[in-house]
Amino acid sequence: MRKLDSLINLGMDWESFDHQFVDSDRPPREALIQFLVKRLSSKVIEVPVGVVIRIERAWGNHLYLTGTINKGSDVDRIQGEVVWLPRSHNFRGHLHLNMPSSVESCLEEIEVLRNSNWHFERWLTKDESTHDHCRICWQAIYETNNEIEGTGYTNGYDWLCQKCYSEHL
Repeated sequence: MRKLDSLINLGMDWESFDHQFVDSDRPPREALIQFLVKRLSSKVIEVPVGVVIRIERAWGNHLYLTGTINKGSDVDRIQGEVVWLPRSHNFRGHLHLNMPSSVESCLEEIEVLRNSNWHFERWLTKDESTHDHCRICWQAIYETNNEIEGTGYTNGYDWLCQKCYSEHL
């Protein structure tokens, strides 16, 4: 069996990683591997025989990861969100194993969100935030003149894009 870091290196979607970070302050691949090893080694008891990690989507310095850990006898699903912090020169975020499927999570999330009071609003930059995400589909909502991307529904804490609000609530 290979060490976890070499399994991640072999099973990582590096083409998407390189495509995402095209500027001069590109994070080193080793930083992402160190982050993933640290997070996965605390969750995986037996050493896996294979790891596959893909970048499902990206926004700025955020990477949304999916994948699998093959332990021989069974397979665990990986889901996570990672952000590159150039000032501290490392990654932060979280990884989950075997979360409910996206359809199951989405249905549960919609039921919870129906109990909030929503109002339509234009998103404005506040504090150091550059954007928020729709709680259902994760579309970015940010300060722009584009009506679709710059407005949504909020309960004062969470945001929903116009499409998800009209389709689900």
